[in-house]
Amino acid sequence: MKKGFVLIGVDEAREEPFRPRNWAERIAGNLAHYGQDRRLRFSDKLLPVMVGNRKYLKVGLSLNETHPEVYNEVMQFARLNELTVDLHKNSANDGEEDLKQA
Repeated sequence: MKKGFVLIGVDEAREEPFRPRNWAERIAGNLAHYGQDRRLRFSDKLLPVMVGNRKYLKVGLSLNETHPEVYNEVMQFARLNELTVDLHKNSANDGEEDLKQA
């Protein structure tokens, strides 16, 4: 995913990791599918990643065009849970080497 943004799994009010721990995988599961090897494959439009002990959810900008209802759910989830939306972390390859699939 070259263009997009990330949701950062930190509760801004308490500055603690967001709970439940698997929040990013649950959201990314909306577009996931099982491969021939019967393993879950996440879409590059919603990709859970981990940096150190911090969870991120990479969101592709094309998600709004291809799956607007999922995009709206993701953005509503971020607002309701006060998650940080970082527009710069995933805007090209900037920081991409640091964001590894969870």
